[in-house]
Amino acid sequence: MIYAIGDSYTYGEELTDLDLAWPAVLGRMLNRPVTNLGRPGSGNHRIVKRTLDTVLNGQAELIVIAWSDPARQEFSDEYGTYDIWPGCKWTAGDLSHRNALSKYITAYDSEEYYYVNWLRQVILVQTLCRAHGIPVVMSVVYRNYHAKYQAQYQHLIKHIDTANFVGWPYDTLSSWTYHLPAGPGKHPLEAGHKLIAEKYYEIAKHIRH
Repeated sequence: MIYAIGDSYTYGEELTDLDLAWPAVLGRMLNRPVTNLGRPGSGNHRIVKRTLDTVLNGQAELIVIAWSDPARQEFSDEYGTYDIWPGCKWTAGDLSHRNALSKYITAYDSEEYYYVNWLRQVILVQTLCRAHGIPVVMSVVYRNYHAKYQAQYQHLIKHIDTANFVGWPYDTLSSWTYHLPAGPGKHPLEAGHKLIAEKYYEIAKHIRH
């Protein structure tokens, strides 16, 4: 079983049929069943949690990750766990109190901190999967902070397996698909998901299952 883990780009937000999302397309390319664990609004904290769960259930033969924006942070309150980005707004009545936290993060967030935290998440996930003998292929969905900060964090970057990191260091799923048709919410449609699947396939096809 292949497990795909990510946010709305992995889930297939705005597609008319989730069977057109890149995880399903990749599964057909590899002739393997795929479980799509993507969920709209997911940040990298959730991606790490779902990866841990997937590794520990012992059924994965390949894990494919599409990392979300490092600035998307996870919090929890009486209404449940949620993720926010700097600048996001909550309009639902019982959830409007979350705007205070969003406002603070928007004013005082640190891109550099998000970037370093994400590097550590990548290292931890790759180390976990390696320890359990599960190959993992990954890429990034949105903004890429390497151009700004990579020079001073080579002591972390040197521990990342870039061979199975699609598009390393600068490409992202959104940069691959920006010229293709998108929905009103700017998510890629069928052609974009096909292209993403092809990018992952170029690495995944060499991995023995």
